[in-house]
Amino acid sequence: MERLIGNLHRWFGLATLVLFMFTGQIMIHHQPPVADMEMPLRLLFRSRHIYVLLGGLVNLLVGLRYVLPAAGWRRIAALSASGLALSSAPLLGAAFFAEAAGTGRPGPLSPLGLVAAFLGACVYASVTWNLPPDGRRECRTVTIRNAAGEN
Repeated sequence: MERLIGNLHRWFGLATLVLFMFTGQIMIHHQPPVADMEMPLRLLFRSRHIYVLLGGLVNLLVGLRYVLPAAGWRRIAALSASGLALSSAPLLGAAFFAEAAGTGRPGPLSPLGLVAAFLGACVYASVTWNLPPDGRRECRTVTIRNAAGEN
């Protein structure tokens, strides 16, 4: 399950970074040019464009070292945080097209996507902070031997 969700985060992250480049091309080729627009609309385009980058980077970074705690509330919290982080990318991508390129007014998609990215990243980091790469918190017994090989 860890591998599947980790791969999902990595692929969502990479796909969202491609979407970030695509939205940049939309801004470059937009008519009228984004640079010639009034300041509020120009800032709406640029902020939603950067939010797409945020959604991609959060997912990519979570996916680079995705571990789940062995059991308990930490595992449930990590899975919930993972779902929030995954949902942030489509929300922020949709916000670019619905708010900036669509209505030209701020809407509910970008705040939802930003909160999902923030909570997903923070909760996931807090519940997996000290976990080794295998996700278990077991104590390892270390045997110390002297120079003669005795315990």
